[in-house]
Amino acid sequence: MANPKLGGTQNFLRAHLSVFDAMDICKELGLKIWIRDDGKFQKHRSVERLLASLQFHDELVAGVVGRLGDAMAGAGHKGFVAPIKDRPDFEHLEAKGAERLRRGRKKRARRPKRK
Repeated sequence: MANPKLGGTQNFLRAHLSVFDAMDICKELGLKIWIRDDGKFQKHRSVERLLASLQFHDELVAGVVGRLGDAMAGAGHKGFVAPIKDRPDFEHLEAKGAERLRRGRKKRARRPKRK
C-alpha cells in the first residue's frame, strides 16, 4: 500500500524496486531465487503497470474495508482496525473500490450458469 503519510508512491517504488534490484544481483551471482509478485513486475518491469496494479489493489482493499465496516456497524459493532482507513485519501479509494466491487458483481450475475 502506498500510504501518503508514509511516503506514498515514491516510498513504495523505492522499496519495491530495491528488492528487485537485490534479486537481480542474486541471480547474476548464480543464486536460485523465487519471487511471488502479485503485480507481475518481475515479468514486465514496467513501473507504469506496477503503479496501476498498486492503485487497483489500494482501491479494492478500501472498498472491501468500507463495505465490511458498514456491515459491522449495521450489526451493532464498533468496527475494526484497518491501516488503510488512516489514509487521508481513504474515502476516495473506498468510493472507487466500491464501484469496482459493484461492476464485478454485475459481471458475475450476467454469466450463464454451467450445467
